[in-house]
Amino acid sequence: MFRKPSWIAPLKITWQILGCLLILESLVRLLFWSWNRDLFPPETGILPWLWGLRLDLSALIVSNMPLWIFLFLSQQLPVKRWPIRGARWSLLVINGANLGLALIDTGYFRFVRHRSNSDLLFVWADSAGAFPSILARHAWLLLVFLSLLACLIFLSHRFLRRGPPEENRPSLVAGQILTCLMLLLGARGWQATVLMPASPLIDLDPRLLPLAQNSSDDLLYSLLRRQDEIRPPHFYSDSALYSLVRSYSRIGSGHRGPMTKKNVVVCILESFCGQYLRPGDPLKAETPFFDSLMRESLCFPNAYANGVSSNQGLVAILGGLPPLLDEPFYYSPYANTPLRGLGNILRDQGYDGNFFLGASADHFGFGKLCHMAGIYHYYGRREFHDDRFYDGNWGIFDEPFLQYVSRVLDAKPQPFLAVIFNITSHYPYTIPENLRDRFSQPGKSPAQRSASYVDYAFRRFWDSCRRSAWFDHTVFLFCADHWLYPGVPGAYNSVSSTRIPLFIFDPSKKSGGTNSRIASQVDVGPTLLDWLHYSGDCTGFGNSLLDTAANRQYAINKPGTFLQIIDSDYVLGYDPVRDKSIYLYRYGTDSLFRQNLLGEDNCRRIRDRLETNIRSTVQSYDEALTRGKLH
Repeated sequence: MFRKPSWIAPLKITWQILGCLLILESLVRLLFWSWNRDLFPPETGILPWLWGLRLDLSALIVSNMPLWIFLFLSQQLPVKRWPIRGARWSLLVINGANLGLALIDTGYFRFVRHRSNSDLLFVWADSAGAFPSILARHAWLLLVFLSLLACLIFLSHRFLRRGPPEENRPSLVAGQILTCLMLLLGARGWQATVLMPASPLIDLDPRLLPLAQNSSDDLLYSLLRRQDEIRPPHFYSDSALYSLVRSYSRIGSGHRGPMTKKNVVVCILESFCGQYLRPGDPLKAETPFFDSLMRESLCFPNAYANGVSSNQGLVAILGGLPPLLDEPFYYSPYANTPLRGLGNILRDQGYDGNFFLGASADHFGFGKLCHMAGIYHYYGRREFHDDRFYDGNWGIFDEPFLQYVSRVLDAKPQPFLAVIFNITSHYPYTIPENLRDRFSQPGKSPAQRSASYVDYAFRRFWDSCRRSAWFDHTVFLFCADHWLYPGVPGAYNSVSSTRIPLFIFDPSKKSGGTNSRIASQVDVGPTLLDWLHYSGDCTGFGNSLLDTAANRQYAINKPGTFLQIIDSDYVLGYDPVRDKSIYLYRYGTDSLFRQNLLGEDNCRRIRDRLETNIRSTVQSYDEALTRGKLH
């Protein structure tokens, strides 16, 4: 009987395992697309799937390195038992983690609009309290995961029972060498440059990039390229860079007289879409209090979030820094870069700084950021000291916690700074049981109903504050930490899905008004300081929205693996790793992003201008962090 040569055995078993794993990864990708289908263009074509196979193959080869080592050892060593056992456990643990991460992205993608990156490691522990509720709403994902684990167990017993025959060892070694070369080719890819998460952009519409990407590959890439040592690009000379963008802003050069030391209350609305408060918008929530308050406020209808997560939004608001790092700024190697933002400046002016969040102590590391931002009093779930109002997920329900905030502020010396971060409008949108019927509005999604509850909670807070002596001498600013998918099917693009509310109410100036400038979270600090007639410098990349002479009319954010810059008409996507623009859309007239204008000759000046703005920001940001100084 003909016997297969020994060199075939390593190739056969390796590619049998890889083939089966590729099938499982492809099934999860199909599930990812099916569950999030409304977030992708209707015409996907076959290219995202082909790129997905390439990235899956590369990710499987790299992540399963322990499996290949154990497998090769089982083919060489006379003792087979422990290498086979090691190979089995490697297959189960590594690929169970890979598939589990892809399933997490399946359920969470519509909230963050990108695959997992290193930021996941910093929010995982603080999200643990919400896991039971999230699992209850996504029990089918758990069932899918258990089914996939059963498949992996079957594969481990099917292919990892014993090693190949030991005879003809030179032929076996030759087969292993050939297998290694093929694995290297599969991991490296056969294109000109090394495969990376952004590689599919060579062929794909950027909106389809997450469909082609592999979750474990994105996470590993993000971890390996963590900015332990930033090497600033050198697009511009120092003098040219200074004229384009600075890592600080100069405020109030035209102010005369002393600073007006009003109390400052910054209300950060968790996961709040700008559309919730836009009259006539299909996503408009029932928010009678906010609607009435905005009529007496200075509103910024063209405001955008700089980041897509709470830690990014808070760094932008309190530190003036856009999220150009994958990990939170205060966890990065550059966390010792001194800030001089809203909290630091007001503290130097004698303000009592306070941060209120109904969650656990140092939730998502916010306690660390507060100290960096000059806010030393932190009030959370522990200080509230009554878990009867715990929502079972994140912390204390908004309405009772905001009543607690008003009592704390009544006892504070003036002037004070209060940063209030609500939680109930975060997924899974839990509303107190005694109020659920009140906010079960027909036709509204759970996210919109939670926004209505937040509106109610702030109205109750407002009623309490208006009776306080400090109220009339206070300026209030409302904005969101980030946009979040509202649970209503619709056409969302990378511009509309970063739009947030931003408005300022001052009891002494109830005339209302609209400022249509492009605004973002990094502008909050400079704008409030300008409102108080402060004169001086403020670190960060924002500008006062009250300064008509300010020439910056754009917002920079990071909706996925790339950066984008938004001006009044256009949005440009930019890959800072490859220093390459990937799209240019006129979002006002092309909300579905059908026509990429990047190669159009008549748009060259627009493209060059936006590229200059974003490149200069990246260079200035990187140079500021490497020199440890934002000024």
